[in-house]
Amino acid sequence: MEPLISICICTYNRPFIYECLMSLAALKVPNSFRLECVVVDNCKQQSGRVFVERAGEQLTIPVRYYVEPRKNICLARNLCVAHAKGQWITFIDDDELVAEDWLTQLMDAAIEFKASVVMGSVIASYPENTPKWIVDGDYFNRTLSPRGTEINVGATNNVLIYKDHLPQRQGPFDSDYGITGGGDTELFNTMHNQGRRIVTCPQAKVFETVEKKRLNADYLLKRSIRIGEVYARVFFKDKWRVNSLIGFIRAIFLTIVASALHAFARVTHAKGSFRYQLMQRANYGKVRYFLNVERIEIYGKHKEGQN
Repeated sequence: MEPLISICICTYNRPFIYECLMSLAALKVPNSFRLECVVVDNCKQQSGRVFVERAGEQLTIPVRYYVEPRKNICLARNLCVAHAKGQWITFIDDDELVAEDWLTQLMDAAIEFKASVVMGSVIASYPENTPKWIVDGDYFNRTLSPRGTEINVGATNNVLIYKDHLPQRQGPFDSDYGITGGGDTELFNTMHNQGRRIVTCPQAKVFETVEKKRLNADYLLKRSIRIGEVYARVFFKDKWRVNSLIGFIRAIFLTIVASALHAFARVTHAKGSFRYQLMQRANYGKVRYFLNVERIEIYGKHKEGQN
């Protein structure tokens, strides 16, 4: 039989999943491959079912729908993996649209660079009335290194994975990250440490319109703290090893430096003031991890999934 690629999407209370799925209709299919789509709804009320079924009726790609009632993004991703029949699997988010050559670009890069994982680009756009300082700062676009660059982490908002190279452990996403986020960072770093090659492919593009509720300083600052927490959890798992303690001291130092730079930039009206504040919060997040401060949750009981 022809080789199969499984397109995996987790959804939670987002009607936009319909537009996301319909963007697959224009996909150019890589040579000799077949496609399937696996959707896992992390809402126990099955809020996405009607939209997934409507799209499935119109697509030529088989679409299968499952529910993970436990509110945990890693468990939802694990259910995707469990039901994916393809040798290769991809993940995108339920608020994204794919370019027609998206999958071809990912597969070409995987074959050329003999990679287990290929990371693509997420191109952010902003709705009307977005504050100018956010548009100018472009805080939601992810910049990737040139095609074929090896990296040691990744994310599930645009990625291709060779399924047999996933870690042989229950999951493979660690459910301990299921409420805080970061399970994808931990997974791909684990694969890197096991000798799996992760490469970039900026040419493989998906498109996302940033939700209005995220277009504010409070969201960006909280996100930076969480990013710092996740980084520390992944890279400093054993808190009391020498390298971890060095990381802790460095995070304290950079928190102080970034705070001073932020204050100076505000007084002098210099550009970059907010970026220094983001740097301060990210390093503060690392410090919080070492001090066992309660983790920030983004997939909690009363929260919508955020990436």
